Amino acid sequence: MFDTSSASKGVKFALLEGQLLAREIDRTAFLGRAIPTFADQNGVMQEGPGGAAVTNVRIRNGRRLNVPSSYLHPVMDQPNLTLLTGAHVNRLILEGGTITGVEFEWQGKIRAIKTSSEVVLSAGAIQTPKLLMLSGIGDRAQLDRFGISTVSHLPGVGQNLQDHPIIGGGLWEAPGPLPTRNNAAEANLFTKSRPELDTPDLHIWHVEAPYLSEVTGRHAVENAWSISPGLVRPESRGSLRLKSADPDEAPEIHANMLSDPRDLAALRKSMEITRALGNAEAMKPFVKREILPGPVEGEALDNLIRDGAMSMHHPTCTAKMGQDDLSVVDAQLRVYGVKNLRIADGSIMPTITAGNTQAPCVIIGERLAEILKG
Repeated sequence: MFDTSSASKGVKFALLEGQLLAREIDRTAFLGRAIPTFADQNGVMQEGPGGAAVTNVRIRNGRRLNVPSSYLHPVMDQPNLTLLTGAHVNRLILEGGTITGVEFEWQGKIRAIKTSSEVVLSAGAIQTPKLLMLSGIGDRAQLDRFGISTVSHLPGVGQNLQDHPIIGGGLWEAPGPLPTRNNAAEANLFTKSRPELDTPDLHIWHVEAPYLSEVTGRHAVENAWSISPGLVRPESRGSLRLKSADPDEAPEIHANMLSDPRDLAALRKSMEITRALGNAEAMKPFVKREILPGPVEGEALDNLIRDGAMSMHHPTCTAKMGQDDLSVVDAQLRVYGVKNLRIADGSIMPTITAGNTQAPCVIIGERLAEILKG
């Protein structure tokens, strides 16, 4: 299902219309060694010492594919499927400790759907814990604040929030215009911040445009491109909680990115690698000057990392699977303490995957389908 461009053999991590150049980076430019390349960014590349690859994209017959086109559109005519767009789920309906349906607002009216078997909640790592808490499933002390009766006391709901921070802090000005092609971010590298790690913890992207945060964005200039390092094995943990019992109010999110000093240490190394890549011999045709990070060290480098920190849009782990006190679902994705409720989205991950989360979320959905068939 996944069609991937194959990278030529050799060491390469450079820009040319969205493809990797077949140029060799100076062996002294990157931690004293060459960078191996792979035809696929997954599998061996991520599970071993790391390497570079062209980003995976799903293309068939010249067209990009997405999850709805692959899973939903082919079955839209089935009589047992009803799709409502523009509906806003308020809460789950419970009778005793049993989920019996879903309350939602649609076309200006509050409505309810009853279930004859089970409800599968798949609202993502932000909305899934919010809906659980609005329905009385969560930490009793938090629910009591808003007069929500506790149906199942699960302190882990909304806890253990994990995401991949990416730093908008690597920026170079090119000698002239470099029009973006394809994804505008097709070259990526997995590597380690420390050699003793079993697998890579850094995911570094080449972006054919300025990729900066709200703070570092002031450094953007015309004809610029970026190398943006990300951390895929973060130690920091965040949380979210309700701000009220109003379903229309967004939850309060505490991302807590970089709160663990180990994450900041790893990203310091990532910035060193970023500079080595951007200033390597193979990149000189594309460099007029380095803008960020420059030769900064110590507190100045830490501040640049904090200022450039953004989300890779991979929030996960807020209703995790497991058996400890913070676990929310069991191995069959059933929510503890209630009947007829399962969760199938990124919130059930105990630990964030060391890479993009879309495909793992699809696998979670496929695994639940197997469970329900059984």
